[in-house]
Amino acid sequence: MAENIAYARAWIPQWAAESSLSVEGSGDSLRVFDSVREVRIRLVQADVFEFIQKNEQPANLLIANAFLDLRPMPESLTQLLSLTRSLAWLTINFDGVTALEPTGAGRAR
Repeated sequence: MAENIAYARAWIPQWAAESSLSVEGSGDSLRVFDSVREVRIRLVQADVFEFIQKNEQPANLLIANAFLDLRPMPESLTQLLSLTRSLAWLTINFDGVTALEPTGAGRAR
């Protein structure tokens, strides 16, 4: 979502400054670093499977949060893992509550 990209674009430099890290770049490409660490971040809004087809260089780390349950497995996993050289952090979050809304309260009968 464009809103997530915009938020990350503003938040990452703020977080880096609070963590005594330097930031270079702007827009959708950022480099966060200090004297011993360096992370390059590319913010992309795209359909993941169109991105997979166009991506030419795998990343060192793939982070997919609350995503795996939306895609058929195991077929999608192979495609997703093609985006990384070695590491993937793939989480599925569930807060313990399933809520279906609207509840129908106040519905005319």
